[in-house]
Amino acid sequence: MIDKNTVVTEDNLRMVFAHFKKSDPNYLTVSDISELVGGEKHALEIMKKVDDNSDGRIDFNEFKKMMEDETT
Repeated sequence: MIDKNTVVTEDNLRMVFAHFKKSDPNYLTVSDISELVGGEKHALEIMKKVDDNSDGRIDFNEFKKMMEDETT
């Protein structure tokens, strides 16, 4: 089993978040997610689950929450 404390550190999450955001310097967009998951339909499903404030993009805090929820 993977140790959550090793994987989910703030620095690691910031590095991953920075790597994935392509079209906006501060957010993940549907376009960014679509590129990762291979389609807009799946990207929109992810956006709907993760975009807590419904602004159409994922900020670092929303990304961090998603990652922490996935590892618990």
